[in-house]
Amino acid sequence: TGKDAVQQFGLPAIAGQKASAVGASFTGSSASQALAKRLVARKASATAEAEAPPPPPPFNPAEQLGAGAPLGFFDPMGFTAVGDERGFNKLRASEIKHGRVAMMASIGLLGQHFIKFPFFEKAPAGFQLMGTGEGVLGFVVILMASGILELAWREREGFEPGNFGDPFGVNMY
Repeated sequence: TGKDAVQQFGLPAIAGQKASAVGASFTGSSASQALAKRLVARKASATAEAEAPPPPPPFNPAEQLGAGAPLGFFDPMGFTAVGDERGFNKLRASEIKHGRVAMMASIGLLGQHFIKFPFFEKAPAGFQLMGTGEGVLGFVVILMASGILELAWREREGFEPGNFGDPFGVNMY
């Protein structure tokens, strides 16, 4: 049958020391030694599992700064997932960057009425500016400057999103 005497007679069902003693009388001392080794191995693995510290809880975006009363966590499209800290930090950095650009644009919107750069005194206001050489030149300069700034200040690992440190070295913070 391919089974030893202990398996054929169902002797492992007898609990504790009695099973190993009966098994030894049928199959010799090697079966009892094997059974003892298995019990020791089981106890060792159970002890190792009990001593291992529990894993840290997964990253939860609903517990991050900004998810407070009265609105709580707001993600109706489901862009963030529990456990995806890297994706959450990327979205948060993008949100901060777009907010900063919007603030600069609002200042520019108000300032364009009062301030004219020396090269652009006679340039028309509004979208008509893009039909002139000065407007195209100004657009290209702004585009290049924003590209250089985008490449100069990158997000760094280990820092919270939007924290670029002290890029100008003024030591104010």
